[in-house]
Amino acid sequence: MIRAALLDLVGVVYQGERPLPGAVEAVAGLREAGLRLRFLTNTTRMPRRALLSRLSEMGIVVAEEELFTPAQAARTWLKTKRLSPHLLIHPDLEEDFANLDGSAGEACRTATADWQDTLTISQFFARGLAELQSFYDSKPSGAALEEGRQRAFAEMRESFRALKLHPGRNADFAAGPINNASLIQERIYLKDLDVFDRLYHQAGGLRRAVEEIREAVDKGGEPFARVREAAATGASPAARTSGGLTGY
Repeated sequence: MIRAALLDLVGVVYQGERPLPGAVEAVAGLREAGLRLRFLTNTTRMPRRALLSRLSEMGIVVAEEELFTPAQAARTWLKTKRLSPHLLIHPDLEEDFANLDGSAGEACRTATADWQDTLTISQFFARGLAELQSFYDSKPSGAALEEGRQRAFAEMRESFRALKLHPGRNADFAAGPINNASLIQERIYLKDLDVFDRLYHQAGGLRRAVEEIREAVDKGGEPFARVREAAATGASPAARTSGGLTGY
């Protein structure tokens, strides 16, 4: 004896903004027959609230507990596992993950923003110091040296302010003094992060990237030079056959 029915939405109940012919009557008939109904969809671009509203406008009233979506399944799984996600989803879907234990998730978002900013700043200093070195290589002296240096520092400060960084981060650099010493300090800290980022993406994950760094250093010689060489040679055979990113 049939006691319930599972109904897909797109292509079964509606298509686009309109219900399919006979769909409204069919759903009503199933309810009149006393069947329990559940509505399923695999859409990942529309929140449950909007789906329920669309169905209602079509004349199909669906209770919230009768509708099942991928976002709902993901949220339930994350909550059961006590995990906090770093979401890479359509912006409209964010409301379906609202108030999901965000402590670790916020920490992850903060760390990601910091990493992105650090890479941006690393590349900024690489370009700026290359330009400054080119100026010094021209062997200026006297007033020309001082004027050129101050002009370069001022241009660097303005360029830094124009960088697209996350709000509230790294704003202190442009407000402080910029000179040879401060630039060298920043570059020493940042200079190899872009190298690691290339290795990470070439290797296909953190575990393999660390292994490649160890392998490069084991070759002997100046270790940072060996790591930069590894990043410049492209993906290793192991990375090319690993099948994409690893979740490590």
